[in-house]
Amino acid sequence: MAYRLTYTSTRPDTSEDWYFFKEGADAGFETNSTHFRNWLDARSDVTVTLTVAEDNLSFKWELDFADEDAYDAYVVERDALFTAAPYNGTAHLSETAYTDYLTANSMTAETTVGEV
Repeated sequence: MAYRLTYTSTRPDTSEDWYFFKEGADAGFETNSTHFRNWLDARSDVTVTLTVAEDNLSFKWELDFADEDAYDAYVVERDALFTAAPYNGTAHLSETAYTDYLTANSMTAETTVGEV
């Protein structure tokens, strides 16, 4: 069975950048992004789709995993990364700087995982 992880984010207007583009976003966020881009580039069993709304007020990032083994490999990699510094066990999408930024700018973020 195939799996899909979907990350969806919205914002009320374009006056503030998405967190990953904001000047001063934590260095760990960029480090993790680079790590996962490299990890994904080495995988043939994961497909990535990014959809940005025409008005640039929302985007959806989907990772389609060929099967449960591919998804499990992602989870192992993700968990190992978040156990290390600078997150020390806190997923970067749950860290205070990120969630505070979303709240202060009326942005939303949701991650779902399911079989497809």
